[in-house]
Amino acid sequence: MNDQLDFLKCYYRPAFFKIKIDLPFEFKNLQELTDGALSLYLHEYIHFIQDISTIYGLVNISTINYYIQDCASRIFTEKD
Repeated sequence: MNDQLDFLKCYYRPAFFKIKIDLPFEFKNLQELTDGALSLYLHEYIHFIQDISTIYGLVNISTINYYIQDCASRIFTEKD
């Protein structure tokens, strides 16, 4: 679960809905982006769409949800 794509300092973290593109551009106006920056943005945005609209994305979100619930349960029971 800790694996992430870190190619050209851009990545998408599944199920957390966070796109990170480490470029010196403002992504507020997509029409002003260079072709390379726009391509990176669209690539990561496609991953986002896949994550919220496919069975794979649903399973991935569920898996992370169960993992977080398990961690919280272990913390709660070890606290006693």
